[in-house]
Amino acid sequence: MKDKLFLIDTYRYSDRKLILECCVRAHPVPMISWLKDGMILQGERYKQSCLDDHVYRLEITDPDVTDNGQYTCRATNELHTEEISHTVNIEGD
Repeated sequence: MKDKLFLIDTYRYSDRKLILECCVRAHPVPMISWLKDGMILQGERYKQSCLDDHVYRLEITDPDVTDNGQYTCRATNELHTEEISHTVNIEGD
């Protein structure tokens, strides 16, 4: 896999969403998985999507301190697996 990975996060106060984005350039096209503290993310609060230009997004609705942890974007194809992680720290009121 020829890859290029980087991960950024933003918080949209008006939407009450935490957004993580991972840029993945690979051939063959990889399958993307999002994990928190090593566990695959599941549930209604987590929305995964693919944007243009090889950007994969994870949106977390109404984030709070329970969402603190290490988030990982994992790209897997038949040739290779690559991942990048980012620590999220949301401060309580």
